[in-house]
Amino acid sequence: MGWRSISARRAVYRDGEEVHLTPIEFTLLGALLRHRGRLLTHEALLHQVWGPSHAHDTPTLRTHIANLRRKLASPPIRTMHGVGYRFDSPHPRPAPIAGSAGRRDAAGQLRAA
Repeated sequence: MGWRSISARRAVYRDGEEVHLTPIEFTLLGALLRHRGRLLTHEALLHQVWGPSHAHDTPTLRTHIANLRRKLASPPIRTMHGVGYRFDSPHPRPAPIAGSAGRRDAAGQLRAA
């Protein structure tokens, strides 16, 4: 992943270039990053970003999530269909290669056999 967020400057960079995010997109990304690894329901995100009057405006949320993914070249925002979104760690755990049992090294990391 070649992007990072700088919240103090309200700037987000991808591959060294600043990416323009709307205030809503920046606030949405911030909410996801603050709760990294935890599922945020549609209602929780809508409430945090748009306020209580938009608690059921899921199509708007989907549009902004799609815009973030496009602008940030697929950040690890995972969809939990019908429930909400989760921002996963930028470093996914290695998976075993198909057909290989794999083995763990001394640090407990999975690697191909």
